[in-house]
Amino acid sequence: MQDLIKEMETSVRKTLDEAKKSLNLPNEPNGEAVIKAIKENTQKAESALKDMKAKIEQQMKSNPQIQETIKGLEAKIDEATANLKKENPEVAANAQKIMDNMKAAYESVTKEMEKVNAEISKKGGLKDDLETLVKNLIDRGNVYAKQLKTQVDEALKAKKP
Repeated sequence: MQDLIKEMETSVRKTLDEAKKSLNLPNEPNGEAVIKAIKENTQKAESALKDMKAKIEQQMKSNPQIQETIKGLEAKIDEATANLKKENPEVAANAQKIMDNMKAAYESVTKEMEKVNAEISKKGGLKDDLETLVKNLIDRGNVYAKQLKTQVDEALKAKKP
């Protein structure tokens, strides 16, 4: 039983060490350090996505082949749409209504998400509350984990002959 506990402890410690290393956390991370690491990694990911988007847009603008391909696709879509309208106007009208509704729904959802994000991100708002909650949860978890480890160690010592 003691070997199993030690093996589990080693496995958990190794996993935690790997997580700490990948998140650049100190050996004894507290809630504040975890929140800081999450913010930094989120900012890095956002920055990387913005950079990638900018590079793609730049390539699309500066590369004549890509522009020609896009124009060709647009022409084929326009041609297919014209043929559909000509051959089956009811289906084309319904397809256009569906596309318009999807576009309106997407724009509406996007606007609402922006509003929610702005509200959450306000100083003293939900984001700050969640950060405080996570920080406190981690700090309390660390305290309880240390207490549990102490209790387990004491119990194991008491069982030794």
